[in-house]
Amino acid sequence: MDATAADETNVKHAENMERLTDQLRVAEEALAEQINEYKDSSGSYKEREEVLTKENFQLRETVGKQNVAIVDIRHTNEQLKAANALSRTDAEREVAGVQSELSRALEQAVKDADKARLKLEEG
Repeated sequence: MDATAADETNVKHAENMERLTDQLRVAEEALAEQINEYKDSSGSYKEREEVLTKENFQLRETVGKQNVAIVDIRHTNEQLKAANALSRTDAEREVAGVQSELSRALEQAVKDADKARLKLEEG
């Protein structure tokens, strides 16, 4: 998973968390309305309250899980960024080493060619 994919996943989780938070708010408002509407009819009130309480609990649990997932994804994203930076640094060092070796080899080849040319001219 690269950093961009982690960022996209992070955004999706944040949007999902926002949607779930909105659902939670709507459920809480509905619960408050139901409490006011059904004060006199305790049977219907209690049943609806139980349903809304369960929904509220489920939404809170889901939001909590989403928060944990977002923290995990952010942590993974940070680890990937660090690993990517380390890999990039290692690759840059390796390229610099290869360039240095190629430069030395080219210098030696030029020296060898000059020596061979001088020998041919002398010989």
